[in-house]
Amino acid sequence: MIVPCVCLPALTRRLGQDHGQYIDVSNDVPNDEFWSGADDCRAPDSSGRLASIHVGVGCEMFLKDLEAVLENDAAARSYVETLLFHQPLHAIWIHRIAHWLHARLRLPLLPRFLSAVAHFLTGVEIHPAARIGVPFFIDHGSGVVIGETSEIGDRCVMFHNVTLGGTGKHGGKRHPSLGDDVFVGTGATLLGPITVGANAKIGAGAFIHMRDVPPNSTVVGVPARIVKRNGERVEEELARTA
Repeated sequence: MIVPCVCLPALTRRLGQDHGQYIDVSNDVPNDEFWSGADDCRAPDSSGRLASIHVGVGCEMFLKDLEAVLENDAAARSYVETLLFHQPLHAIWIHRIAHWLHARLRLPLLPRFLSAVAHFLTGVEIHPAARIGVPFFIDHGSGVVIGETSEIGDRCVMFHNVTLGGTGKHGGKRHPSLGDDVFVGTGATLLGPITVGANAKIGAGAFIHMRDVPPNSTVVGVPARIVKRNGERVEEELARTA
């Protein structure tokens, strides 16, 4: 388990708090600004306030990931047990560090090394460049593959043996983009620069190749098809990705 030392006091305090209560400091510095490489790194002012805010936002991201495990995994019975033994959580935390090193500091090798370590220890493979929202929950974890240009929104849930991969025929953006609150079931395979809309559910074992998934829909099968949209049962094919 890898946890930044600067977050340990906050994690310790959380052990004594009621589940589900945390301070949201995201209004000070957006999560995307903290972790992504979209903006240049800014040096802290003379008071060091910017640096402290960045550390605070980073710690909140770790804490929200921890909360997501306790909310979604019935087998996670305590903070201590989750901190010590929930390997997918460890993989997500390592990725957040690797992504920051990759996107903000532009380091060429260390992020890939951390990604390889996480894969070896947890069975979860996430490329350091992948952009992942907060919180993110992976159940079981083994066999999860998240490609370089993948984008995952906030509050997404993913089970083991899920692949967000490419087709080998695209350059640049070549992996899936998932909106907020997306559920991806065990063994689902999503290939290409497809878009999965917010609140969509991907059934276990579904196969989606160059097809977009609309928001508020449920898709199942091989090839995947829409069986529910906006709460109503339907039988529709997925639209081909433009």
